[in-house]
Formats: sequence, structure tokens, C-alpha cells
Amino acid sequence: MNRSTLARGVSALALTAVLATATACSSTEKSGGSAAAADPVSGTVDIAFFGLAANNTYTQSMFKQAEETAQGMDAKVQFFDGKFDASVQSRQVQDAITSGNYDAFIIMPNDSASILPFAQQAIDAGIKVSSLEYPIGKDPASVDLQLDGLTTQVIEDVVFGAESIADSANRACEVYEGCQVAMLWGSRKLPTDAVKVPAFKDDLDPANKLVAEGDANYLEVDGFNLATDMLQANPDINLFVTVGDQMAGGAARAVTESGRTLGNKAGSVTIIGYGATTDGVEAIRAGRWFESLALVPKDMAAKVTELTIAAARGEEPSDDERSIVQNSLSPIGVMASEKSLAENPDFVGQYSTQ
Repeated sequence: MNRSTLARGVSALALTAVLATATACSSTEKSGGSAAAADPVSGTVDIAFFGLAANNTYTQSMFKQAEETAQGMDAKVQFFDGKFDASVQSRQVQDAITSGNYDAFIIMPNDSASILPFAQQAIDAGIKVSSLEYPIGKDPASVDLQLDGLTTQVIEDVVFGAESIADSANRACEVYEGCQVAMLWGSRKLPTDAVKVPAFKDDLDPANKLVAEGDANYLEVDGFNLATDMLQANPDINLFVTVGDQMAGGAARAVTESGRTLGNKAGSVTIIGYGATTDGVEAIRAGRWFESLALVPKDMAAKVTELTIAAARGEEPSDDERSIVQNSLSPIGVMASEKSLAENPDFVGQYSTQ
């Protein structure tokens, strides 16, 4: 999301009780321990959901959908707060394996490579393991399965995403002479963000000059502050490109508070987001933003939960279901744009930035 589609959200409080329970784990170990989990589950399937972070609306959207899907399939999902910290998440996975309380894991990796050995331990213990949003493996850019025994992965193609927003930038720049582009990354320290950088820069037309870039941590306030600084240093910026609608919203606020107007036309500053959130979709329909990469966290979470529960009951995914790229689930195509949204008037986005 994306951590390209990540942000602090107002729903974090709603997860507090779940998080408290998840941290402590269930006091009653499943009958037979982890070895029994290797056999098909005949009753309720217990799933541990390892999120990126609790204070993140993208993660919240996925977890809530996983809960909803599970409830309709006689399954329970317990949330673990990864705190955007790979070491925290790795310890949580280890503890969950040891507890023997879970038939299946759904992991949103904070670091694709570092979680690999712990995911393997879970598989070896007879737990069904699926990956959501990012792959589990040494290559965060790959959409191929990298872990033998993984039930399924429903993930974002981060390189394709970076190339797509670069292509969008090239289209947006057509109305500007000597287009000046500013880029708001999430955190280039994250492996899944780092691989986006060369993909974006290689696809950006050399005629469109990247005059500023920085990390805004997938937060609206950081996007606002960084974009404000960029506009002060480069008052002729024509376009802000981001890897998260949260940061796009911050950049849009910086543009208007600097006295400039939003829109894809000469004399105005335009915005490209990443996520097609409810906020982003509204801004595109209103003409304030140009486009936003379409992410569908609810559809992704529903699919991975369905397949994981089925596998726990002995029904393994088909070959085509082993690796699913989120773009194939999007009802509006790759980008939320004026055209794609006009063709899909009921699409409002699957998560918000707040």
C-alpha cells in the first residue's frame, strides 16, 4: 500500500479489545496442539491475522473484512499489531506458533524476507499460512510464490504499481510546459518501498523533471509538511505524485494553503495518489486530483480469508489461486481516473485515509 495506501485511522480504538486479547493469546490451547492442526479442521477455524499496524486504515480495512468473511464460514480471526516493525511481527508469529491456538495464519509482512523463516516454522508445525498485501520471501518485488507450503498469497505488485503512477505522471504532465514533479514516498527504508524507487524513475519521461522527493511516512500531516517545504523551495512544481492517498491529501492541503489551485491544467497543481480511497475517489470525481492507483483491500482480504479457511478444512487452492495479484481483483482497472470512475459510478473506494 500499499504500504502505499497506509495511514493513521480513527478506527484504531475499535481494535483495542481485540489487540489486548491477541497479545495475551487464548488461555486454552487447541486440542492436540499444533500437530493436530495438520489434520483438516471440522469445527471452527482459528486464524491469527498479523497486520502491518493497528493505527493504519488500510490494515484495519483488511482485518475487518477478514472478520466479516470468517464469521460467515464458522471461523474466528484474532488480530496482532505489527507496529510497522518486522522484529515485533516475527516475535508475534513465533509466540502464536508456540501457543498452539491457531489453525491458520494470515500475514501482512512488514518485511518479506525477515518473516520468511518464521512462516516456514509455522508451516512445519502444520499451520496453514497465507500472505496478504506483500509476498513472503527474499524478493519483495516478486509476484511468484517463494515459500514452499504457502497456502496462497494475495498481494500487490509493487513494481507494477510504481510504473503505473509514473505512467500516470507522464499523462498528467502533458498539460504543462517543462513539467516539474515532486514525489512523496512512504519510507524508502522499507523493502517494498525501496523497490518502487527505480521502477518509478525509470518510467518517468525524462522531459518531466523530478525536482523534489522525500519520505512522508504514509501520514497526511507529514505529507502536508513535506509538500509545504517543497513548494517553498520549488514554487513552480506542477505535480505531486505519492505512494499513498494519505500523503496525497496532505500535499493537496499544502497546495491550497499556499494559495495555489488544484487541477490538471496550466497554472494549477495536480495530484496523483495511491490507493483510490474514499477521499481520493471523491477528489478525482471533483477534478482536484488527477488519478490514484486502485487498491482493493476488502476484496483482497475476503479472497485470502476464504482460501485460507478452505485450506484449513482440507480444500487446497487451485494453481490459479496460489498467487493472486490485487490488480486482477480491481473492478475499475489499474487507476482510478475520471474515465474509469465515470464508467463505474458505484465505486467509492474500499478504505479511507482517516
